[in-house]
Amino acid sequence: MSLIRCPDCWGDEIFGSGGNGVCSGCKGTGLGDLLDQMSSSIFDYESKCDECDGSGTCQTCGGSGMISDW
Repeated sequence: MSLIRCPDCWGDEIFGSGGNGVCSGCKGTGLGDLLDQMSSSIFDYESKCDECDGSGTCQTCGGSGMISDW
C-alpha cells in the first residue's frame, strides 16, 4: 500500500508531495457560496459549505492531502 496525492484537494498545489487538505468547495473558509452567505445574513442563519459541512477540510482525505492507492 502506498499513498498518493488526494484528487479532490490537490488542485491548488503545483509542487509538493501531497494535496493541501483544504476543501475544494469553499477553499478552506467553511462558508457556503456567495448566494448562501448573502441569504444567511438576511434570514439570520449560519452559512456552511455543503461539501465539508463548515469544517474547511477536504472530506476525501480528512485534511491530510494524501489517500491510499488501493
